[in-house]
Amino acid sequence: MPRQTIGSSAAPLRMTWLGHATFVLQTPGGVTVVIDPWLTTNPACRQAWRQIDRAEVVLVTHGHADHIGDLIPVPRSTGAGVVAIVELCHWLETKGVRKLHPMNKGGMMPEGRRFTLVEAQQLLPSIRTLTEKAVNEAAQLSNDLQRLSATDPARSVTVEALEGVVAVWTDRVRGLGLDVKGLWLVDFDNGEGYYCWKYPEPAVLHFHGYEEGFAGRMKIV
Repeated sequence: MPRQTIGSSAAPLRMTWLGHATFVLQTPGGVTVVIDPWLTTNPACRQAWRQIDRAEVVLVTHGHADHIGDLIPVPRSTGAGVVAIVELCHWLETKGVRKLHPMNKGGMMPEGRRFTLVEAQQLLPSIRTLTEKAVNEAAQLSNDLQRLSATDPARSVTVEALEGVVAVWTDRVRGLGLDVKGLWLVDFDNGEGYYCWKYPEPAVLHFHGYEEGFAGRMKIV
């Protein structure tokens, strides 16, 4: 199928079908989105498209082989973030793919944002306030939990409330275009890796690449 243009000529959405459920979209904002990457063994995919050199986002509908045949090499070669169901993201993590955005059916995923170090530092006070509030709420609930016996009916309610605090914090941080990589651990994508902040650090002081993760972060000098 030839490339199709949707929208005005000034700001078109370009869509290329590569066979079966695989599409490549170029948004008016210049973001390349790959949907269900099945390339190398896809009989309908032309040779020129069997290796994708640029993508910012990979979207995956489900885990059948003819939808994820090239799901691992595409984000590895392009640095794209992968948006997929939670279980697929967990599997990808075991394969070394780090830039993951797990979600369930429905909901929203903001377009990936890139931060300079100055922008990350400017946003940090808001992130710190949000995180400090969640930390205090979680600490109080954890203390309540320790005082409850294993058979106390209030225990399950408290556990649910604690999980809710973490979930709300995660959603609010992600809503600002940031990546949540652990409990009170936030990454600012800069296009080459992440500026990394963990509560209660006083500033954004560390950086790591897309593959290294928290253990491989380095001090910014």
